[in-house]
Amino acid sequence: MRLINTKTLKLEEFNEVNRPPYATLSHTWGDQEVTFEDMQDDSGKYVLKAGYRKILQTCKVARGSNIDYAWVDTCCIDKSSSAELSEAINSMFRWYHDAEICYAYLPDVDGVFERPWTIVESRWFTRGWTLQELIAPRKLVFYAPTWELIDSRSSLSGLIAAGSGIDKRLLQDDRDDLSRILRNSSIAQRMSWASRRETTRTEDLAYCLLGIFDINMPLLYGEGKKAFTRLQEEIIRHTDDQSIFAWGLSSDNTHDLRSRNSTSVLASSPIAFAESEDIVSVDTCKESAPFSITNRGIRIDLRIRRTFAHTYGIMSCRRKQSTELLVILLWELPGNRFYRIDQRPISWTSHLSWKRTPNTTVYLMTTPPPEIYRIPPGSFFVKPMPEEIFVKSVTTGYTWSPATGLVTMDKPDDRFGSEVELHLILEPKIYGRSRRHKGSTTVSIWVRRPSWYHLETEWVTYDVRYYDQLGNRSESFGPFFAKVEKQIIFGQRVIVVEVFCWEKEEGIVKRLQWTQMRLGRLLDRCIFGVIGVPWSWLIIFLLKMITSVILFRPVLTVAVILIIGSIRDSEK
Repeated sequence: MRLINTKTLKLEEFNEVNRPPYATLSHTWGDQEVTFEDMQDDSGKYVLKAGYRKILQTCKVARGSNIDYAWVDTCCIDKSSSAELSEAINSMFRWYHDAEICYAYLPDVDGVFERPWTIVESRWFTRGWTLQELIAPRKLVFYAPTWELIDSRSSLSGLIAAGSGIDKRLLQDDRDDLSRILRNSSIAQRMSWASRRETTRTEDLAYCLLGIFDINMPLLYGEGKKAFTRLQEEIIRHTDDQSIFAWGLSSDNTHDLRSRNSTSVLASSPIAFAESEDIVSVDTCKESAPFSITNRGIRIDLRIRRTFAHTYGIMSCRRKQSTELLVILLWELPGNRFYRIDQRPISWTSHLSWKRTPNTTVYLMTTPPPEIYRIPPGSFFVKPMPEEIFVKSVTTGYTWSPATGLVTMDKPDDRFGSEVELHLILEPKIYGRSRRHKGSTTVSIWVRRPSWYHLETEWVTYDVRYYDQLGNRSESFGPFFAKVEKQIIFGQRVIVVEVFCWEKEEGIVKRLQWTQMRLGRLLDRCIFGVIGVPWSWLIIFLLKMITSVILFRPVLTVAVILIIGSIRDSEK
């Protein structure tokens, strides 16, 4: 660490062990600052620069306080060395904290003695680097353009706190534990202090906050906004404070529920936390796995609440004067991956909702996903038909697309989740005039649509019916049946209709397969309350298991052998 000798005005080097007491200067940079290279010039031409007067006055004031050394960032750091610059930026918060006193020079506050409230209008209060210079020093005093003492930070703490949102305790000279007070301020609160500040370089919006969050990380000038993403990821590695996701709040809290603009779960800059100054973390007293950064996103245990149209993440943070918890709107992808929709939280929810919502291990994506094909809501996917069958038409109110295999409902939204019947009109293909069209078959699929009122999230299938039978049969076309179930298609859970036909009837085996499928449909109806007979679900379940065992012949054979063997052993 280099310090300026306040008597000789020359640079001297010290390490952490032999470093003497020193003062620091906090200021905004101008056009003619004295650099480290200038201080090495024996000709002394640098004394003609406008910035030299700040160095001179800093040393003069320090000498008046019996301090022999001073530190000024413009000339005490060799910025031509990337290693030294990185070390200095990672150490700067500590250097300001270890100083005996810090002098904040405000060259743009004329008339401050007559109107003291104008001090917060200084450019000094808008710069990113001066945030840590305001908080870190044990003692801070302000100086006017003429280097007259304005007042101390402690005396002006109320005025500064009101203008910046910073915790007033951090602005007192007699504070006992700076790190403890900082830790008691949530991540969102600390980010909000920097939300109205600017830096010349984009990367410095992140680097100037390293000390505020007690973080160390390498500097990569040229990475742009990625620096702020890296900062947040580094913070996540050191804390489980979920308020880091509490960005994008607005005073009116309006939100377009139809929005599907994907974004990272992390903020792009501190300005996103402008309305988060009263967000506090909530200790849920529940054990959960620690945050971790993976190539799939941020791995976190989160309360995920699903409704018909939306998925929400309930965060463990709230406003100071409220018990309601923050909720953000998410979109779910396969593999428990979620990305954030739009740029603001959707709402707030009762802490009771948090208790009733299960905890799930999820991955919050830090980069928006690529555009993917999405099946329209209210659609059925019809798998390819057997060779000699095709879909002639569907029920009115649906649209059939042979190219995609989708049957799309024209109006899928339903507040109360009414029952829906889909008719697939099937016909055999005609391959020549010698074959005459003799009829068609209707497959009727009954489902219940998701209900906003009951917070259902998926279509529920519970019945399939058949009308007539294809009159035109060939040697390769025998009896048929349809299976309806929920499957994952393109990462979405949808109702899938699959039609099977048998080339040749096989007696008892096919009958058991038919029975097993029908028992499965009945079991679905029991589970969803369509059949209300007590314990009927258990009887149907046992029958279904019996047919499964019979169909799985190796298991049946082994079971028979074991039974016969045990009988013979008992007879002996």
